[in-house]
Amino acid sequence: MSGTLMASAVAALALGVLLKWYLMRGWARYYANPKSVIFPRVCPVCLGPADTVVEEDSASRTTANYVVWREYQWWTAKIPHCSACQRKQVRDLIVGLALGAACGLTIFILTPAPDPPGEIVFYAFFAYPFYVIADYARKGISLGRGNSQVLNMRIRHAGYYDQFLTLNSQHATAADVPLAGNKGVWRH
Repeated sequence: MSGTLMASAVAALALGVLLKWYLMRGWARYYANPKSVIFPRVCPVCLGPADTVVEEDSASRTTANYVVWREYQWWTAKIPHCSACQRKQVRDLIVGLALGAACGLTIFILTPAPDPPGEIVFYAFFAYPFYVIADYARKGISLGRGNSQVLNMRIRHAGYYDQFLTLNSQHATAADVPLAGNKGVWRH
């Protein structure tokens, strides 16, 4: 693989990371207990009444490394949405994946074959900015990394955040979440 193509692939990956940061820069951050989190019955995108549920997966984390396989864990939350926003999210994700695949395929066709065949994975980096735009443009809530006690969330609208905070603060068993390594507590 030529150096310019590899540099372009890394630049496309960096562009995707910057786009994700840009799209989520004003979102509120909330740390919740994933076993007792309650979502408001309003759409987190348009703040209208919710009539359907969208399953959102958190980022996965490696919980065990074995010789033959790795074990991953993640949380899946059923978040209420209105049907119009749910359809738009599905449509945007399909369009983004199709554009990303077309971009990756175009790069694959127009460039010479990589010298070690394993470097063909870098072609997928060109699709990442399309995926980021499609996945985060119409999203109202995004689940981050989590463990058995704390789940990181990003929430777009302040009105939804206030309703979410009201629902989850009255059911909270403790206002303090311990930090790793006995380094204190996180206060909500």
